[in-house]
Amino acid sequence: VDFLSESFMVLLTTKKMQIFAFGVILLCGVSWGEKFSGSVNLVEEKGFAFLGKFCIQDIPTDNFTDNILHGPASGIVNVELTNTGNVKSQPWLYFFDDQPNSWPKIYETGLNCSEKTSSSSKYYRLRESVTLEASGTAYHTAKIHQHFRPRWWWVYLANCEAYEDAQAGRNLSGIEFQLHFTQNTTQWLKKEVGANDFGLSILYSVFLAVYFAMFGVQLYAYYVYTIQQYIHQVIKLLTCVIGLQLFSTVCNFADWMILTETGKHEVFVPIIGALFEITASTIFLLLLLVLAQGWTVSRFEVQRPRLLLAGCVCIALVQCVSYIWSLVFLDEQSTTYRYNTVPQYIYASLFLVIGAVFVFQCVNSYRTEPLASKRTLYIMLAAFFAVYFVWPLLSIFIGDAFSPWLRDIAITAISVTVRTIIYLAMMLMMYPKWAHQYFNLSMVASQQRILNDGGDEQAGNAPVNPSKQEYRVLDQDRL
Repeated sequence: VDFLSESFMVLLTTKKMQIFAFGVILLCGVSWGEKFSGSVNLVEEKGFAFLGKFCIQDIPTDNFTDNILHGPASGIVNVELTNTGNVKSQPWLYFFDDQPNSWPKIYETGLNCSEKTSSSSKYYRLRESVTLEASGTAYHTAKIHQHFRPRWWWVYLANCEAYEDAQAGRNLSGIEFQLHFTQNTTQWLKKEVGANDFGLSILYSVFLAVYFAMFGVQLYAYYVYTIQQYIHQVIKLLTCVIGLQLFSTVCNFADWMILTETGKHEVFVPIIGALFEITASTIFLLLLLVLAQGWTVSRFEVQRPRLLLAGCVCIALVQCVSYIWSLVFLDEQSTTYRYNTVPQYIYASLFLVIGAVFVFQCVNSYRTEPLASKRTLYIMLAAFFAVYFVWPLLSIFIGDAFSPWLRDIAITAISVTVRTIIYLAMMLMMYPKWAHQYFNLSMVASQQRILNDGGDEQAGNAPVNPSKQEYRVLDQDRL
C-alpha cells in the first residue's frame, strides 16, 4: 500500500475526523427549501420575527395601473401559525420586497418594531392580520403581485403593540409556523422553485448525461490500460475523479427533482453530493500537483509526498468547513447569493495560492525538461489548468455582473461547465491513443524509459542494460 493511501486511512480513523463525520450526520436531519418551518417568540425577537424569504417570478401585464391587484398573482404564500400559549394573540404578517425603499430600509438599520411596521413610512408591501386563539391554529394565504421583474420577498411576523405594552408583552408566547412559497405557474419544474434557481434541475439532468458518457469513456480507457497488465496510479486517480463527480451529479439531480416535487431540500442528499464533489476535486488537485512536478513525465518519484498530502487534506477540510458554514451559519435573511460570501472568499483565496504553487512547479519542470514535446506539455498544464484555480475567485466578481435573480443559476452553470471541461481535457490527455506522447503510463514505456536513461547514451557510448536494482524504479513509480 502506498504512502498516501495509508495516510488517508489513518486520517479517516482519527478521533477528530470521526467527530467531524458525526457533525455532518447531525446536519442530515435538517431540511430547507421553499417550505420553511420552525418556532418564534416575539418577546425574544423584540416583537418582529423573520419567517422566510423567496424569489418570486414576475408576470408581465399590459396595463400595470389597472391590474396591479386584480391581475394574476405572481406567487402565493401559504402560512400556518399555531399558538403554543393559552392566551389569545393577534399578530400581523408583513411582506417586504427587495426594492430600495422596502426591506433594505428595515434590515439592521436600528429601527424598532413600530418603526419597521409604521403605516406612515410603509416600508412593507403587504400586511395581513391573523387571529390566534389560545392553543389554536390559523391558516392564511397571501397573493404576491409584481409585473416588472423577479424579486426577493421576506415574510415577518410582528405584534409591536403587545411587545411594547408591559402587561400584554408578558402574555406573548411562542408561535410555531409553516411557510410555503409557490410560483403561480402550471410548469411543475418552476412551481416550487425560486426564480433565482429556475433551470437548475434541467442543468443537472444535462450534466448527468454528460458525466455518464465521460465515465463510460474513462472506463474504456482503463480497460485498454489493463491489457498492458500495468495500470498506472495516474489512471486510477483520474477514474476515481470522474466516478465521484458522476455520483455527485446524481445526488444534485436527485435533490432538485425532490425540490420540484416537495418544495424542500432534504439536506442528506446534497450533503452526500457535496462530499463526493469535494473528494473528487481533492483527488484531482493531487493529480495536478504531481503532474506539475513532472511525475510520469520527467521523473518517476513524487517529491515531498507528505507536504502534498498535507496541502490536499487542508484544502479538503476548508471546503467541508466552508460548506457547513454556508449551510448553517450564514444569515438566512441577508444571504441571497451564496457565491459572494465569506466562506467563498476564504476558500477561493486559498485555492488561488495553491494555483500559484501549481504554476511555479510547472515552470520549474519546464526549465529542467530537455524534450521539446514535454516542455510543451508543461506550458499547456500551466496555461489551461490554471483556470481551475482562478475560477472560484473570479466567479465572485463575475456574479456581480448578473441580475440578482440570475446570479445563482448563471454562476452555477458556468462553474459546472468549467469543471467538466477541465476534467474532459485531462481525460483526453490521458487517453491511451495520445498519452504516450507525454506520459510514461505503461510497463513498456517505463522499461523503455529506464533503458534510455540507464546507460551512457548521452555520453555517446552504447546503452548499458539496467540491473534489477534499476528496475525497482517501477515500484517507486507510485504515489
